[in-house]
Amino acid sequence: MDIEKIIEDIQNFTEYEDNWDSYDARPLNKDFAKKCISIIKQLDWSRCPLGYVVPFCDGFQLEWHLDSYYEITFTFYEEDDQNYKPRISMIVFKDHKVVSHDNSDLDSAKPEQIQVFIDSIDCTGR
Repeated sequence: MDIEKIIEDIQNFTEYEDNWDSYDARPLNKDFAKKCISIIKQLDWSRCPLGYVVPFCDGFQLEWHLDSYYEITFTFYEEDDQNYKPRISMIVFKDHKVVSHDNSDLDSAKPEQIQVFIDSIDCTGR
């Protein structure tokens, strides 16, 4: 999937109807989507081409399923009713176990720090 399709999908999540998942999910906040898109655009994905983007309640996730035992997820969480700050969580799973993890406040996350995490990922699934 290319970056323009990822961005288009994220923008589309802002247009969803309330209760789009039948569990009271709201559409993605437009300001939050813009912030996430800005970060995603600043990153070099050439070592690890973008996977899929999927929505969930209060955010969305970039996912790579490289094989049945290797998965990478970048999860963007929107601020919620308990006043949690927006976050990005980056996890690499191998054989269904976490092998690498980072979790950052989205407002203070620096693209170069996220890039270091991306560059450390073995995107071949080995």
